Amino acid sequence: MGRVSGLPTGKEPNMRITHIYMYAGLLGAVLLAACGGGSDAELQQQSGSGRGFSMHVMPESFALQGSADFDFRVAEAADSALLTINLSDASELSHAYLEIGYDAEQWTPVAAHSAGLLGDDALTLLAGNGRGRAQYGELIPGNDPQGISGGGDLATIEFRRGTDSPRQAASISDPAPQPQRNANWDIISWYYENTGDYDQNGEVNIADLTPLGVNLGQQVPEDEGSALVMVDGDGNGLISLADITPIGQNFGNSLAAYRLYAAEDGSGPERLVRSLGLTDADAASGGRRRFQLTDTDVRLHDRYWLVAEFNAGNSAPSGMTAEWQKNWQRTVIHSQAEQPSGTAPDIVMVDGRPCVVFTTGLFQNGITLFSRATDRIGGGWSTPVNITGIHDSASRPLMVEREGVPAVVWHSISSNANYYRHALDAEGNTWSEPLAVIGGEYEPQELHMFQGKVMLTCSNSEQAAAFIINESGDVATGYALGPGSDLATIPRSGGIDILYRSSTGNNTIYSEMEFNGSTFEFISPSVITTDLNLDATPALFEFAGQLHMLLQDDLLFQHSLVRGQAGGNVFTAPSPFLDSPIDGIQAAESLGRLWLTYLHYVDSEIPCRYSAEDSLEEMQLTVPVDPGTNFVLRPAIADVSGHPAVLYFDDNNGGPFELVFARYI
Repeated sequence: MGRVSGLPTGKEPNMRITHIYMYAGLLGAVLLAACGGGSDAELQQQSGSGRGFSMHVMPESFALQGSADFDFRVAEAADSALLTINLSDASELSHAYLEIGYDAEQWTPVAAHSAGLLGDDALTLLAGNGRGRAQYGELIPGNDPQGISGGGDLATIEFRRGTDSPRQAASISDPAPQPQRNANWDIISWYYENTGDYDQNGEVNIADLTPLGVNLGQQVPEDEGSALVMVDGDGNGLISLADITPIGQNFGNSLAAYRLYAAEDGSGPERLVRSLGLTDADAASGGRRRFQLTDTDVRLHDRYWLVAEFNAGNSAPSGMTAEWQKNWQRTVIHSQAEQPSGTAPDIVMVDGRPCVVFTTGLFQNGITLFSRATDRIGGGWSTPVNITGIHDSASRPLMVEREGVPAVVWHSISSNANYYRHALDAEGNTWSEPLAVIGGEYEPQELHMFQGKVMLTCSNSEQAAAFIINESGDVATGYALGPGSDLATIPRSGGIDILYRSSTGNNTIYSEMEFNGSTFEFISPSVITTDLNLDATPALFEFAGQLHMLLQDDLLFQHSLVRGQAGGNVFTAPSPFLDSPIDGIQAAESLGRLWLTYLHYVDSEIPCRYSAEDSLEEMQLTVPVDPGTNFVLRPAIADVSGHPAVLYFDDNNGGPFELVFARYI
């Protein structure tokens, strides 16, 4: 006879070392070793003609305190067998969960008969998988049941001779849980579902009677996050005796993993986003297990669905998440009565959150303001801070992330110089002293991080130049880049690629420039074209392994596309790209595509287009960022937490003027 004792909560179960005498044909004696907290004791007891039967006392028998000795005896006839479970020395025992092992080639369990030891109101269930494993459970219902003491026969399990038939969980064919997508954060979430697994441990077994017994008669709240939703196996809103049946119907069903899939608009090539097991779920006390993850590789217009992988097979796929909004979610960062300056604002991610700089006021009243989002998607913004001083007549602000803090350059009309400051914290609460980078008519063009330092590229009507600011931000050194203006650059480890309009002719020049620590040197400059009326800043960017250039003809209102191999100087002939009267075209890479936004100044509209995954040949048009009902100013664009975001000023038909942040979801 074997004994397993349950002790009061907070103590380890006492498992005695016991001799188990095996039936003839098996060898010797087996010792059950004492196990630590919560382990199982497998009592492989065989007696008389009960050869081929074993009993396993499940630790959940003692989850609500109590203790007892368990054994069994088998009475075998020609075509049947009765396995009687007996307990002795019981103390405050209210639950008994036993697993019976049997030879499925010889026996089939058909019924269980309670002896009434735990009372007339006890809940009972016999369940099996048809593969030599059956479980019998009996418990006294209630939140704090009064256990029994003493001993006697607990129940009899009836077997008939004959091969058992394996059974599959009834819920296997049900769809997997429906995932939900929070479009703002790209968070995918769903609740755990496994019909009959009332204790949410991943497997449907006889111990799932415990949550049912504790909550018998309770109404199920409408909150799908309530643990009672899991206990309501028949889904009728009431915890009742009818909820015993789903345990038996789904006995043995255990979750291996959920597989989350995605595809653009739910069709086309699918990708496995992630596989998650039960340990990846949130397990809030008293609540229902919930899975939640952020898709860090979200793709354009992705829709998601789930497949549940069980030990007995896979579920049907869930339904798909809702379609993307395919629209721009707009937030007003700043509102003002006075007119903003005509220069574009700038937006940069700093330490995982978007930051913006913009100028407001004209002539002698221009200032530059800085604001940082209060979250990483731009849902809220801090009060803008003046970083240039009063009456500095600032224009053309540029920003870059420098060692986790924002760094800003602006052009001062009143002092005819460009100034640099960096924040002393990521929030932008305090700033370094202004550094005069360069005086004169140099117009700032781009701000980059170059070899760990901040680099400003700028130009006047005749000369392009770069200014590199040292690590402390208090010294700037200038370098000539060539006779040109309206330049665009791409930093490289050993230098930069530069594209500019030549001041000696109506030509666009491209060159690689190496930096040797004291100067930039041209490497094989190339003339791109001579037949366009170029009078605007070109765009230069890398996409899908190629250099791309957008050149504007200000007479034909046309942009032409030129492509070249990255790191080389062999280019395609200019081809018409956009032929609308537009201005201030800006580019950013997001969601695996290139996004272009610009001001359509005839319609006062801000459109946005996106490319295919690897080509600019066909650009798709989104709904307008701003539909053109108001006068708007030139935009800026950036990737903000995996989605394109556009920043622009809107005058709301005469005021107030608003700085608008729009993110595509």
